[in-house]
Amino acid sequence: MGLLPPLKEWALVMMQENFPPPENLCIFVVQNHYTIIMVPISVRVPSELAERLNFLSQKTGRAKNFYIREALEDHIEDLEDFFLGVEALRSSEEVYSFEEAKKILLEGGSLED
Repeated sequence: MGLLPPLKEWALVMMQENFPPPENLCIFVVQNHYTIIMVPISVRVPSELAERLNFLSQKTGRAKNFYIREALEDHIEDLEDFFLGVEALRSSEEVYSFEEAKKILLEGGSLED
């Protein structure tokens, strides 16, 4: 579902002019004919990490949320792989050795062969 034309035009103008968004406003970004809705989240971090983030933001002129988003995008897949893999191991009744998994996945074989 697309944006209403006036809202879409407003969002594009705001992005092109680099206006900072108001607090807690979802920004609509149009890329390749898709609408991405940005939603605010709240995260508590240790003070040392917050200080490092503030320093980086001040030195580079980029917003802190840029670096938080970059870190999440860079690491979320690894976290998903790890934690979902651990959960799969906990709930799985069958455990295969590397050689068994290789045979099944790469060679199209089965354990009965």
